[in-house]
Amino acid sequence: MSDTLRSLPPRGAQRPSVRRSRIWRRLRQAVVILLLVVAVHGFWVTRDTTPFTELIPAEQQYGLFLSDIMARRDRIADSFIWEAAPEQITGRVARLLQAEPALPDWVVHNLISSTCYLAGNDLEHFEDILILSRMSHVGTLLERYARLGPWTQRDRAGGLNLRRLPGAGLYYAVRGRTLALSPSRDALIRALTLRPEDMISAEHYETTLERSGLEDAGGVIMFEPGDPMAEWLHTVGFAARAEPAVFEARARLTLSEDMEDAWAPILNGLTASALLEPPAGMAGLSINVNAPLEEVLARAAEAAGWDWPPAMLVPDENEEEDDNDAPTFPWIADLIGPAGPAVTLSIIGFAPYDITPMPILALLSETNGQADELLGAIPHAPEDARPWESYPRRSEDSPFIHIPAIGGPAFEPALASVGGHLLVTSSHAEAGPLLERGQLAKYMERQGNLYLRIEPTPLIEAIVETGRQLAEMEMLKGHDATSFAALAEEWSARAGKTDHAEMLLVREGREILVELRVVAEQQNAAGPRTQTVE
Repeated sequence: MSDTLRSLPPRGAQRPSVRRSRIWRRLRQAVVILLLVVAVHGFWVTRDTTPFTELIPAEQQYGLFLSDIMARRDRIADSFIWEAAPEQITGRVARLLQAEPALPDWVVHNLISSTCYLAGNDLEHFEDILILSRMSHVGTLLERYARLGPWTQRDRAGGLNLRRLPGAGLYYAVRGRTLALSPSRDALIRALTLRPEDMISAEHYETTLERSGLEDAGGVIMFEPGDPMAEWLHTVGFAARAEPAVFEARARLTLSEDMEDAWAPILNGLTASALLEPPAGMAGLSINVNAPLEEVLARAAEAAGWDWPPAMLVPDENEEEDDNDAPTFPWIADLIGPAGPAVTLSIIGFAPYDITPMPILALLSETNGQADELLGAIPHAPEDARPWESYPRRSEDSPFIHIPAIGGPAFEPALASVGGHLLVTSSHAEAGPLLERGQLAKYMERQGNLYLRIEPTPLIEAIVETGRQLAEMEMLKGHDATSFAALAEEWSARAGKTDHAEMLLVREGREILVELRVVAEQQNAAGPRTQTVE
């Protein structure tokens, strides 16, 4: 046995490493419990307790939505439409999209949800606009911490606990995860104190948000009596999407009672119908309202306060015709009578250097197969008619009947039968080339009641050329040659951003559906142009 002395720890004593291990384990358990308590508390205080409908007044002139605006912001800001459309229409929106947010992107993404709702009654200045957003759980906590900073001011507002952002000129309040903002303190207080009977209905709210999921923005606008638009429209529901090279929008218009009554003979029972494709040109209009052209013109003249038919179509047989008087054309009324219901009108060119700069027009109309008969009934020119007198002239070398007129060859109307349809052009010189372009009497794939197509670049060029001549002759009010040149340069620059724009209107029940599509100029390289709204 060894004589070496040994030192043994007292009973119950532990090594230091074991004690430290237990301390750390208990500390970790305490941290986990603390984190769990914090997480539960954070989730509880940031739970979604207030739906948007509890903060939106039932009486509002507009209700709009922005769909996932932060995720789509860059794509929308890159759209050509902001540079192509007039500054007065899109300038303010473009500046908001292109401005850098004051907060980091990750903070903004947590404060602004996938759907923002905007409501109010001031359609002119939007001073009472109410903006609602659903914050994430993290965004709700960030807002709570932000209250400790100097950038917000507390406004008790009788216990409503508002916050004010002096730098932005906004008031806001938080209810659950719903963030409500407004530049108007009164509008925000009203939203926070709504009685159940004063809140927007679930059906109205869903109608505002009715969409396919592809739209960037949309909503419903209601026009109250006294508003300038109330004479025409009762409500407008719309949705829009902006891509870098394409802008698309849809709208549903409910006409006012006065408009419904004024146009009842045409609107009642109106449905989507076949539309003639406008002849290619800088602008084209196609219409089919299930009514003869004569009825449409009469109703339009009545609504505008004009006389119908014009005096030139109804000569006074009791008055002796003076050789110096302009001749009348009663046979034109015979052409208009059976025309329609499908009619199309295009601006196919421009004559800037005649007596008066004017567009060259081409009209094509259904005639129920009577075009040849109608043209054959047009009276021949008297044998003693002088070459420049405005009587219908026929030629064996041309399918057209043309009518000499003062103003140059670009303003000699010409008529012909094309596939049983009546073709009328304002320029006999352009009539032949028009026929050589190919089949004219063809129909669009998409049915509707009115279709409009514009190619801005050639149209603006024609307008600029006319304006330039008038400005040089000091006949353009408010502009001389120099000031108009600057204005024309801006117009041309904006028009050059767009290849074409097209709009289709369709009557559906008691509403009018409007579809708009604007295509950027660079789309020319993507394929052939289309004449239909997709």
